[in-house]
Order: sequence, then C-alpha cells, then structure tokens
Amino acid sequence: MAHMRKTRSGAALLIVLVVVMVITIIGLGFLTKSDSELACGNNMILQTRTSTDIAMSGLFYGRFYVLQYSKIYNTPEYVFSPIPRMTHPFKTGTREYYDLTIGNSVQSVTDPNDYYRTITVSAYRETADSTKVGETRITATLEHTFISSSDQTAQYTSIKRQ
Repeated sequence: MAHMRKTRSGAALLIVLVVVMVITIIGLGFLTKSDSELACGNNMILQTRTSTDIAMSGLFYGRFYVLQYSKIYNTPEYVFSPIPRMTHPFKTGTREYYDLTIGNSVQSVTDPNDYYRTITVSAYRETADSTKVGETRITATLEHTFISSSDQTAQYTSIKRQ
C-alpha cells in the first residue's frame, strides 16, 4: 500500500507541472498579443497626430498662399505649382512633412467675385530610410471671395479626410 502512494504522488506532481506549463504558454500568448495591440495603438496615435496637426496646418498654409498671391498679383486666378515636402510648422528637427497641392480656380456661376479651389494635403512621417508612415490625405474646397487685392476673404466650405 505504501508503494501505491508514492506512484500517485509522482503522478500528481507531473499533472501540476503540465498545468503550470499550459498556464505559462497561455500567459506568453497574451503578452505577445498585447505587444501587437500597443503597436497598433501607437500607429493610431501617429495617424491622428499627422491628420490633426500637420495636415490641418497644411490646409491653412494653402489658404494663406491663395490670399497672399492674389494680393501680390491682383488676380484670384494665379496658377500654383505643387509644393512638396514642407516641414512640420510647429516642431523643428522632426521628420514630419506635408505635400501641398492647390488646384486651379473656378469662378462661381452665381457670384463673379467668388472662386473655388481644391486644396489637397498629404501629411506623413518619414523614417530614416525615407519610407512614409502614418500618411494622411485631406482634400478641401476653398471659397475665395475676391473683390480687390485689399478686399478678399477665403474660407473652407468642405474638408474631407481620405
């Protein structure tokens, strides 16, 4: 009878070791899953920041361009060439950029003083190997009221994130 107790106690030890090993493997799986969730969360933070910070500042820089060039050349129909790779306007030394494209002006049918332009901004962060990450594209329609170079306004009528 003493012999049977020793066999049973050894079997219990093996069962406990197998259960502990299974729990350890499941715990390591959860740790791996949480690391990938953290990486996805960091990417979402980067995407949100590039869309709100950099892309929106690019839109307002486009508005500024339209107003200034209309004032300089005294015409609302100035044709802009694309403006690539502008640096982050609020933080120097970062690898965050935006590309700005200002479309041609289209005169309104109802009011001859109103002009519309499509402005597209592509904001992104560049890695050390020049790969774009966290890219956000925003397209907006700018309504530009031009009476004279000193009497003009510009406001966005629509802003869409792509």
